Amino acid sequence: MHPVWLLLGLLFISPVQAESRAGLLSDGLLKASELHGEGFPKQLVDPLGGTVLFQQPPQRIVSVTLASDEMLADLGAMPAVVGVTHLVDNPDLSNVAGRYPAAVTRVGGDIESILALQPDLVIVASYTRIETVRLLLGAGLPVLRLKAPETLADLKANLWLLAELTGHQDRARIITNSLHIPKSTEVDPPRVLYYDLSGSSVGPGDLTHELISLAGGYNVMLDTGLKGFQPLNTEQAISLQPEIILLSGWATQTEAVNRLLAEPAWQHVPAVEQRRVCALTGAWRSSASHFRWQGLAKISACLKAQESLP
Repeated sequence: MHPVWLLLGLLFISPVQAESRAGLLSDGLLKASELHGEGFPKQLVDPLGGTVLFQQPPQRIVSVTLASDEMLADLGAMPAVVGVTHLVDNPDLSNVAGRYPAAVTRVGGDIESILALQPDLVIVASYTRIETVRLLLGAGLPVLRLKAPETLADLKANLWLLAELTGHQDRARIITNSLHIPKSTEVDPPRVLYYDLSGSSVGPGDLTHELISLAGGYNVMLDTGLKGFQPLNTEQAISLQPEIILLSGWATQTEAVNRLLAEPAWQHVPAVEQRRVCALTGAWRSSASHFRWQGLAKISACLKAQESLP
């Protein structure tokens, strides 16, 4: 069936059809996928709880999340990938920029471009639009939905999920064995603020929060009781009196550090008084894959530095 007519059929699905495809048009939350089976065949549980049996690793994978672009590349599964996100070549966002050959199609979030590739597996993220996921499932495509990573353990779990389905467990073992957590020697953890000058920070439930803790710091956002990504204005940030500030979100990081150090309102903040303002750079900052682990070494270095690191 032509993709356009298939989409129209899904958009104008009848109540009887909707009932026969349990949950397809409901408002229920989609679930993270699960995988069952030691060897092949393996059973994939899709976001609506349906199951798909894979007799062998998928041969035509379309990845519509940058995290899976990164994981598939590092796992050595690129030969089976026929589509990746249009962000994969952006070095500011992607940790695998330049690694996928031009023959692999770059796709956006539109259904037609995905269907045209005739995938036997589509990988989506927790933030992929619900309508998109439901249309893919309604088209009969196997869909793997990654769990939203709140911890480094979640990152490992997502990596292993893809490794087991694509048959690259050996490579996953090498990757995960290299992800070390350094032992902190801090007796009195320094008060750390992760801050974007546009006005935001992160609390518990965000990967950066865990990185700060593992690096030996105390995230001052714990004092607010706020969780996850949060707006935070200048006055609120200053009131937290951090001893170390981790700056993120600026293309020119040196400029961001100098600007903060020169701001009159910040002059009585311990981190500014002691010039302990650190610029975090690299595509790992926004990564939802194992590449995020790189931030642990970066933040550890910032906490040990005695002055600003532009």
